[in-house]
Amino acid sequence: MSIIKDILKEFKYSLFEIKNNIGYIIDSIYYGYFRKDDYSKKEIKFYLYRVGNSFIYPFTHIKNGIKSIWDWRTIIWKDRDFDYFYFYEILCKKLKNMEDFFYSKHTNIVDAEKYAEQIKECRILVERIINDAFHDEAFKEYYEKYPDKDFSFSPCESEKERVEKGLPVRLYEMKKEKNEEKDKMFKDACERADTVAKEAKKKLFDTLAKNIDYWWD
Repeated sequence: MSIIKDILKEFKYSLFEIKNNIGYIIDSIYYGYFRKDDYSKKEIKFYLYRVGNSFIYPFTHIKNGIKSIWDWRTIIWKDRDFDYFYFYEILCKKLKNMEDFFYSKHTNIVDAEKYAEQIKECRILVERIINDAFHDEAFKEYYEKYPDKDFSFSPCESEKERVEKGLPVRLYEMKKEKNEEKDKMFKDACERADTVAKEAKKKLFDTLAKNIDYWWD
């Protein structure tokens, strides 16, 4: 229903604009041809253009709406509300769309490329957050030195009787190899990844807060 209301609102506004501009055309004809005002004669063409544009706009609005629904279909289909991950996916998609627009020839502002670069910077930061790139970078040295898994799982002592009977195990216990150097290296990598991720998120939202109000055409 909200989509239908939005469409009706656009048609209502369009009719309002057409009515106003027809009034301006009548005034311009009067002042241009009866009062011999050359400026008013030139305005007639401008207001005729606005009438035509106002008539077409609601249909353009519908076309763009359908295009947006199609463009966002895969993101919306997978969207869920229980995890911040989906928020970043939506944000990444929106930034990519805006980046493409400001890099395109459809813009009218002088600083379009500058804004595209700012948006691209934010988009890359979001992609790194989504892909957990900070974890991979922080743990690179750790995994090179300790490529084996940190944990192993074996049946709990209480499951011994079931194992002897050939029955499936219900409970496992997690065992971790004791290695102080390895544990410290793991802890340091976790802290490093967390620090870099927080810095990236701060940079992302600081950049948005500083520049987002200028990202319009």
